[in-house]
Amino acid sequence: ASDTVGGKLKTHEQNGFLLDEGFQAFNTAYEEAPYFMDLKSLDLQPFYVGAKIRYQNKFHTVGDPFRNPSLWFSGIFSKIGTFQDKIKTLQLKLQVLGMTEAHIFQMPEQTTLDFLKAFGFSESYIQAFFKPFFGGVFLEPSLKTSVRKFLYTFRCFSLGKVCLPKYGMQAIPTAMLAQLPEEQVWFNSPVVHVDAFEPELLQKRQLILADGRTVASDFVVMALPLQQCFRLLGESFPFQSCETTTLYFSFQGKIPKDLRGKALILNGEGEGLIQHLCSISEVSNAYAPADTSLVSVTLHPNTMNLTQEAIASQIKTELESWFGTSVQNWQLEQYFHVPYALTQSSALYGEERDSLIERVNRLQQIWNVLLASDSLDSGSINGALRSGRLTAFQILELLHAHAQTEEEAFT
Repeated sequence: ASDTVGGKLKTHEQNGFLLDEGFQAFNTAYEEAPYFMDLKSLDLQPFYVGAKIRYQNKFHTVGDPFRNPSLWFSGIFSKIGTFQDKIKTLQLKLQVLGMTEAHIFQMPEQTTLDFLKAFGFSESYIQAFFKPFFGGVFLEPSLKTSVRKFLYTFRCFSLGKVCLPKYGMQAIPTAMLAQLPEEQVWFNSPVVHVDAFEPELLQKRQLILADGRTVASDFVVMALPLQQCFRLLGESFPFQSCETTTLYFSFQGKIPKDLRGKALILNGEGEGLIQHLCSISEVSNAYAPADTSLVSVTLHPNTMNLTQEAIASQIKTELESWFGTSVQNWQLEQYFHVPYALTQSSALYGEERDSLIERVNRLQQIWNVLLASDSLDSGSINGALRSGRLTAFQILELLHAHAQTEEEAFT
């Protein structure tokens, strides 16, 4: 429908900056990715393994001492969490590394918050670390996220590195596109209508594009947010979506000391609009022109009722209290609001999953379409790749069955 591939994996080039549409990252533990692309071609730039947390008006660095031995001493005496919290974090890491993905998704369902409390983490550690970090990953800051999704993601973080492709997240779908003949992908061709399925008629499906063209097709795969799939087919979608807003600021000159480096900076104060931020041009210098810095700031979801101007003004006030008066010279480069960033995790893993699967299966049968979406998997890049691969296998099986039927009829 747009002028490029990738859906939510989109990078805008503007004034010499690379601006991902919302804060995104790639984890090297995603096992599907090597099937589809040469990871070396992405020139992945890793984030710091850990995070920097703004807590009690100071910055504190936390990380994985197994990957960064220098953190053994500083981590033990950090104000972020008790000594027991640090031991519990190590125990949790060892536990998830000993679990398979299948084991994780068979666990009894509960919220991440309830799991963390039952595991023994302190309220202060949950507030200062888990809520801003994983609340930002899942776009559910209250951590009502399914524990299955949390443990799967925690396992990915423990196994892999969180990275950015050097030239933006768009590089991931672009690397996949490069493997296809140019004529196989049409751009700027949104579908506005899909003909109803008539099982008794042995004919191709008709799709109508926005410019009036019609397309005859043997198979229709809908690879877009589930909300839009249901709407296009005239169905209601009773499950909530998680939205996100990210602002990009640029500046020239010296980088404030506490902003330097490749760490994600979390707001552990429990107040304010900022959820997390990073100096994204420190992670990959291709994101900004020479001698210029680019900062990505992601907001708490409960700020969506404010105007862009009010948000930008308040964000600058918060940033100034963190990094000093030089923030007033920062320029707002772009404001991205992504309404369908993720499907609510309870629909994927929790008590609503059976209802979602039932609705999807019914929709596929009535309309004879296939749905491919990260919303049907783990709500991640890995989930999107796996969903697409499994949908392709479905088509191959259908083609094989059809070929066998034709051969039997001929013989």
